[in-house]
Amino acid sequence: MDAGELAQRSSTAVRSLNTLRGFRRHTGKVTGLTVVLGAFGLTGLLGGVVELVRDRPDLPGFAGAGVLLLGAAIAVHLLRGRRLYAAYRRDGWIAVQAPTGFLLDAEASPSRLRYGPGAGEPLMLIAAANLQPAEFVKPLTAVRRYLEGLTELERDRLGERIRRAGLSRALPADEFFPGTTGCLLGVGTTDLVVVVPPGRLLPVRQQKRGR
Repeated sequence: MDAGELAQRSSTAVRSLNTLRGFRRHTGKVTGLTVVLGAFGLTGLLGGVVELVRDRPDLPGFAGAGVLLLGAAIAVHLLRGRRLYAAYRRDGWIAVQAPTGFLLDAEASPSRLRYGPGAGEPLMLIAAANLQPAEFVKPLTAVRRYLEGLTELERDRLGERIRRAGLSRALPADEFFPGTTGCLLGVGTTDLVVVVPPGRLLPVRQQKRGR
């Protein structure tokens, strides 16, 4: 992890996400394409409704309901994006994140976190608010050393504790790892992530590893 490069990319992302348009573009949330695709899906449904009305003239209300459904769906998409953006500007931040060593095996039944190389989405340590990339090295090193000092059974038990806590949202890292005050845990693959309290994580697009 090149701290200097990440600091520069983080600064660029902060500027890009200062507007609602930039937020939508870089996080992929509630973009114009999402709305268009949603509209196409509902348009197909409406086409079927129109055909039904042609065959059943006694059901004209269905067509009007379909049009209202389409408009409401687009409005909800846009409203959710605005609310998410407002929450980000109020309490959120752009954070550096890096793998802890755990991988989420979602294909297992039930899903499980396992330590070591293999297939799966990495469990990431996410930097606390206002923690610079160069400073993030300290808690990240603490996590990796902590895991290296555990037995295989202890790591399995820790992974199960984290999984049971729920990974649909970010988790406070210091509940599981010492020396990580203010940091979070979450599943992801990008170097940068948008944190929207109380635990929503949005990967920053165009920031893939290796670029």
